[in-house]
Amino acid sequence: FQHIRTEPEWKNYFEHLKKEKKVSLVPFWADESKYFGSMLYFAIGLDNKDPLLLSFGKILRPEHVLNDLFSLDCEFIGHDLKDFFCFCLLNNATLPKKIFDTAQAHFVVDPSKKHDWESVSSDYVVIQKTVDYTKGGNLIELDDQIKSYLTQTAKDFFKVAEELKDKVKEMDCEKVLYEIDLPLISILAKMEMEGVHLDVPFFESLEVEF
Repeated sequence: FQHIRTEPEWKNYFEHLKKEKKVSLVPFWADESKYFGSMLYFAIGLDNKDPLLLSFGKILRPEHVLNDLFSLDCEFIGHDLKDFFCFCLLNNATLPKKIFDTAQAHFVVDPSKKHDWESVSSDYVVIQKTVDYTKGGNLIELDDQIKSYLTQTAKDFFKVAEELKDKVKEMDCEKVLYEIDLPLISILAKMEMEGVHLDVPFFESLEVEF
């Protein structure tokens, strides 16, 4: 894989991404608070190519990478993308329009099952054990275990996504997934960041009425 640590490295490699038709997104959170914390590492999977691994920090800022990345005219594949999109919004990134969320697709296929990545991947042969991101309460360094997890998961997203797409089509659920569920992910992320205004007087009148 290609490991990118600086903005010049990213800008140089970004030119090679402009012909990509689909990429996968694997964020690795620095702490349990996810988007309210910080994203330490980020893997970008490329179809039929080795994935990229980025280390965010003072030298390589996430907002620069995300806005470049989402300017591409391609499909972005991820798992449970809402939290990641919240992080993107906090970093002033414009959200992508073409997405495929394996968690949401898995829910459409079988709402009765668990939809975390381990459960979804095990349903479609790809089995990858989740990596713990803290040791003794401290953030872990980018070791070989994390590198392997991020880069392999970036590849696995493509495999699982294709399996789920076929299953959704077979079940005649494409309209539900592509026209309702997937577009709602960005909307829910924006709602979570902005908050929701409640018409208190209206609800107070309902309380009296009921």
